[in-house]
Amino acid sequence: MHKASQHTNTQKELSLLCEQLGIDKNQQQQIQDCIHHDGIICYPTEAVWGLGCHPQSEKAFEKLLAIKQRPADKGVILVISDYSQLVPYVLLDDFHKEQLRNIWPAFVTCLLPISPDYPNYLRGNHQKIAVRFSANPVIRALCELTQTALVSTSANISGQAPVANIHEAKKTFPNGIDSFIDAPLGGEEKPSRIIEFHNDKIITHRD
Repeated sequence: MHKASQHTNTQKELSLLCEQLGIDKNQQQQIQDCIHHDGIICYPTEAVWGLGCHPQSEKAFEKLLAIKQRPADKGVILVISDYSQLVPYVLLDDFHKEQLRNIWPAFVTCLLPISPDYPNYLRGNHQKIAVRFSANPVIRALCELTQTALVSTSANISGQAPVANIHEAKKTFPNGIDSFIDAPLGGEEKPSRIIEFHNDKIITHRD
């Protein structure tokens, strides 16, 4: 009974959030179908427009790299809206868990140990995975709608500046994007802070 009530409240909150963002029921279904059927979305993040797909869809990920003309060895970030979405991808000890709960949700990207089940095509040349538990309402809505972590990479041709708005996104990517989410950017003016945990200490790679 208690679990059913929590689920109902979560669904109500998600519906309200989507309504506030202007994501109607038709587009909600389109986003879900897109992510779970090897599609690619273009959406506003905290600071820039981004491209995303399901982390476990190699087909979608390869399409995303081709659209961006991005080398596979660079790796990507995963964004989440709930700790359960981390489970397939990372290995966390008690220290990691405690620190993450003190930090997230926030505009902070953490480099975390990779699970043995983590798809090799996502990692590039990196030994850890970059993850952000975002407080951004658009990212929260997308991850909740699709019930999964999402690949997040800037919406640009590799080496060029990210697109500035949805109109520029559609012009830059006339083909290959299955859903454009027309919502505001999160207002951040610089990339996220990047941290890593090492020997029970926090190392800042970018502040």
